[in-house]
Amino acid sequence: MQPDRLKTVISTNVRRLRDKRGMTQEQLAEAIEKSPEAISMFERGRTTPALETLALIATALGCSLMDMLSEDALPLSDHRADLLRQAEVSLAGFSDDQLEMAVKLLAVLREGLGRG
Repeated sequence: MQPDRLKTVISTNVRRLRDKRGMTQEQLAEAIEKSPEAISMFERGRTTPALETLALIATALGCSLMDMLSEDALPLSDHRADLLRQAEVSLAGFSDDQLEMAVKLLAVLREGLGRG
């Protein structure tokens, strides 16, 4: 993962998981013995917390470090969302056999691109 992408992932997840937990920035800051300003900087992607701090944040939010580094919750770009919609429409017209073949082809393509 590129450094800028990592910063975006962490900042998005700190805020998302804090909101999901119902905590304020002040409460999270107190739980990890940092300032509310530091939490704000993390959430805005202005700074990236050290690994030890990220582990403290994860513990305070009741999640794992892997949750903090997950890209699953990032919003899609309009272009990517459009491509996914187009793919879904195309695949919806396939028979089960065709769909199975498409999934296999995508797996081979993904592996060939080094993202397997």
